[in-house]
Amino acid sequence: MSRPASGQDYAITKLKLFPDRDEVLIKDVATDSKGFVWFLTNGEIYRYDGYRSLNVLRTIADQVHTADMPQHILIDRHDRLWMAGNANLSYLDLRTWKVHPVASPLLPPVEDRAVFSMTELSDSTIVIGYENGHLLLVKGSRFVRVDDLFELGRKSSNKLSPRGMTLWKNKIWIGTTGGSLLSIDPMRRYSTQIRKLTGQDSYVRTLLGHGDTLFVDVPGDIGFQLEEGFGRQMRPRGFELSADKYFVMKEGADMHIYAEDDALYITDPGLRLRQKLRIPTKRKFRTVAAQISKREIVLGTEEGIFVAYPKTKGLSALSITNAGPNKSTRGIHVYPDGSLFYGTYNGAGYLEPGGKTFVFPELKHAYTMLPMNDNELLVGTEGGFLKVFNRRQRRIEPLKYSLSPNAQAKYTAHLPIYVMCLAETPDDFLIGGMNGLWLLDKKSRQLDRYELTGGLAPRPRFADPAYAATFRRTSAAEHQPRPF
Repeated sequence: MSRPASGQDYAITKLKLFPDRDEVLIKDVATDSKGFVWFLTNGEIYRYDGYRSLNVLRTIADQVHTADMPQHILIDRHDRLWMAGNANLSYLDLRTWKVHPVASPLLPPVEDRAVFSMTELSDSTIVIGYENGHLLLVKGSRFVRVDDLFELGRKSSNKLSPRGMTLWKNKIWIGTTGGSLLSIDPMRRYSTQIRKLTGQDSYVRTLLGHGDTLFVDVPGDIGFQLEEGFGRQMRPRGFELSADKYFVMKEGADMHIYAEDDALYITDPGLRLRQKLRIPTKRKFRTVAAQISKREIVLGTEEGIFVAYPKTKGLSALSITNAGPNKSTRGIHVYPDGSLFYGTYNGAGYLEPGGKTFVFPELKHAYTMLPMNDNELLVGTEGGFLKVFNRRQRRIEPLKYSLSPNAQAKYTAHLPIYVMCLAETPDDFLIGGMNGLWLLDKKSRQLDRYELTGGLAPRPRFADPAYAATFRRTSAAEHQPRPF
């Protein structure tokens, strides 16, 4: 159905990361300053540019510890790709494509350096939280290690691990698995203070600061006074945080996001719900990572990557019903009565003025369209030559044609399978293919190749001078036919 964009600010879609599979187990996601999406899967890091995924580790194999597979990734504001393994930490400078390993003395002085999370705070400080309780703060080129949680866990023989992280009132706040808060003050040489929440033994899942309030996600009702303001239970308006589902929460400059396995919630800085989106997942696998890139939201799930993006105001959105994650629409034809025919990479469809839709999953890779008459629509495809949409019978038909003697003699095995554009003259339909320009006679439906002479097209004759300004584009050049 068609919906006005004003009623829903964001839309969501799934990225086609690989041509041969729809499901990809994502461990982490990141975005760089150019808008590329980076993701971690099966110990490999890829960069997705909108068309294909590049295996990044293969390009830097001689610079990294191949035995220590990355467990988490992060791209900071300086375009540094941070890679955390179980023992090592390094970053790839995306401008020079050079890997810089972090010296071992700067890392926690233990062998097991499993990382829980890497987070870049709003002041550009990177916080790397280790499962053993150690914290590593990176500010520009400065590294600061905070060992308080590790030492407390060692003394009590009960491991204390970091969980939620945020920047509030110029301090770094860390929630722990022991129901406590650790504050770090960068203005006072990274001095620390830990506070046990009354009656809390469960871990602090996430933290968020807004105004004079530090929102804390722990079970039950809490409220406490801090020097910087107040600590309160995190209770968003318009939805509830799940008590049993795995979820991800991410802070942004002017919005925050909360994502479960099948739903994305977009809130304002005060945690008031702006919009809820259904994640178009098939299996409801966990959402494990999230990234806010300017106005776009990137979600990494155990099924793949989904991107939520703002709609353009004033436009309407058509919910494509064709199966498959790739809804890229390559061609649209609107009829005088308001009905329309569209083609996508996963099928085509016809929408009546009243909203009833007919789906044609067999017509894939439809690229360009041209009406042949009031009933028949000529459809050019990538790899399937030409098809015809019969509007009265609501069906896709093969194009019925014959070959000219010239085409039969020379081009039987070289027909324009990939049709890139369509046009017409009073007598012919013009077909621009990967292998040149073709003519389809409107009356006889005879197909002929438009011959090129010396790489350039000779001047054709047109009966109607109105077509004198028509351009013909081939892979060799663009030509403007002129009548004799």
